[in-house]
Amino acid sequence: MDINQQKEQFSNAYLHTITSVAGYSLYKPAVDDDSVDWGIAATGVMGRIRAPRLELPL
Repeated sequence: MDINQQKEQFSNAYLHTITSVAGYSLYKPAVDDDSVDWGIAATGVMGRIRAPRLELPL
């Protein structure tokens, strides 16, 4: 495994850790059409916004 693959795996593991500790859901889209590698979603109702999502390119 070269250094770039190691960096990618580390960033994925870091993202999993941070989102799970914060209580959010993490998802990976099956097709990467819009350069979205991962998505973070809040479940339930948070104020006036229902289930907000943040999409990330890594």
